[in-house]
Amino acid sequence: MKIFKYKFTKMITAFIGIGIALSVVAFGIDTYLVITQSVATAENPAILIIQYSLMYLVSVLLFVILTSLLISSYYSIDGKTFKTRKKTRPTTKKAFDPHICLK
Repeated sequence: MKIFKYKFTKMITAFIGIGIALSVVAFGIDTYLVITQSVATAENPAILIIQYSLMYLVSVLLFVILTSLLISSYYSIDGKTFKTRKKTRPTTKKAFDPHICLK
């Protein structure tokens, strides 16, 4: 079985890096807003709590998804099967060489 790591282009890698940086900045801004703005003085504290929760959720999800793209992106070829992280598909009868597309 041969295992290959996905080769992202430089632009995609840059976008993933920018997305990770933005999620960290968003998490910091959310924390700053939670500390500086008081929930007790708000007209409707439930809306403010929901807003903060969603802001944290979005920034954490963005960080987790983009980091997992970089860490666990691979595929393997074993005889006549092409395996990604979650699926296994049989290839055609012809030899499958993923490097042909990359040249």
